Amino acid sequence: MKILTGFISDVITLRPRHCFHSNGMALFIAVLFLSAPTILHADTKTEYKIKAAYLYQFSKFTHWPDQHKSTKDKFLICILGKDPFGPIIKPIETKDINGLPIRLQYFSEFNEQMKTCRILFFARQQNEPDRESLLDLAASHVLTVGDYGDFIHYDGMIGFYIYNNRVHVTFNEPVVEAANLVFDPRLLKLGRPEHKH
Repeated sequence: MKILTGFISDVITLRPRHCFHSNGMALFIAVLFLSAPTILHADTKTEYKIKAAYLYQFSKFTHWPDQHKSTKDKFLICILGKDPFGPIIKPIETKDINGLPIRLQYFSEFNEQMKTCRILFFARQQNEPDRESLLDLAASHVLTVGDYGDFIHYDGMIGFYIYNNRVHVTFNEPVVEAANLVFDPRLLKLGRPEHKH
């Protein structure tokens, strides 16, 4: 709870250029973050609100080696496979990371264009991920996130899983380090090295 509270506080104290122009939108994101530690009750909508909040946290608390390149005009969060978020995740496009506006992009299958993503989310309905493709994405500094904990066993970087009716994350630190990505230590405290099925 302490770490999540720190994240929420950081969002609230962002400089004006990071803030929402709509009070309603600001309230929505506040609810999004505050819902993260709550228990799920077979509520898919709540589950994906929490996961959307996590994706935003990953954006804020990860450093990319080419983060300050002026050639990149947007911060792409991509979704591979059937989109489980729907409109829940759309408000994230009103935010920016280090001056780059966040934009969502959707893919139905693997292709080279995914190497332009900062974060690539693998939907749960996707087929078993290909280890070689994941390592290829890592070489392009793409942060890969899977909608299931076993994702890290295929050399994905972050996996979501549900345990005791709560959303948890697990990290594959060796792959993250090999991709020259750096996580804020507070982010790592949210994860678990192992999980039960």
